[in-house]
Amino acid sequence: VCSWFGVGCDDDRHVINITLVNNGLAGTLSKEIGDLNFLKVLDLTDNDIMGTIPKEIGRLYNLIRLRLPYNVFVGEMPTELENLTKLKLAQFHGNRISGEMPTLHWKIEDLSSYVTDCGNPPDFDVSLGCDECT
Repeated sequence: VCSWFGVGCDDDRHVINITLVNNGLAGTLSKEIGDLNFLKVLDLTDNDIMGTIPKEIGRLYNLIRLRLPYNVFVGEMPTELENLTKLKLAQFHGNRISGEMPTLHWKIEDLSSYVTDCGNPPDFDVSLGCDECT
């Protein structure tokens, strides 16, 4: 696994980085993503990943960077994102996510570290509502 394109591992061969930007990936994000306990970076920007963001993503307790923009994600943001207390960057824009954004318990230095499609006027009939969006 550690020799695969876009996958980085630590010295103990734990997957800590998945960066597959603009790779033409299609399908859904598997709930097994939550089994990658040591993952620090998940960047799937600009692909054709669809469906909902699995709630199991909230088990990625070591995640620092979560980038899922410009895919085809739909539905509501999983409330389990509240568990990602080490998160410093979260980007979800360019999807069809709706509902309310869960409270993120993180300490960020720059509000541009969190980007999603919310605000007025919304781009979609029902957009993502949140208090801390940029």
